[in-house]
Amino acid sequence: MSNRRKIPTKEQINGYLKDTNGGRWRTKSGAGAINLITAEKRIEASRLVKQVRPYP
Repeated sequence: MSNRRKIPTKEQINGYLKDTNGGRWRTKSGAGAINLITAEKRIEASRLVKQVRPYP
């Protein structure tokens, strides 16, 4: 058995580039994936809180 890696095809490489988040957010690019956090998601997350205590 060979330990050599297979060289990806041009189509595979183009797929890697297509599936990245680079440029996905346009003018909000500095915020990144935080753009996915909507008001609904915040409410959903707050329902998971069991105990409130300050974090030092």
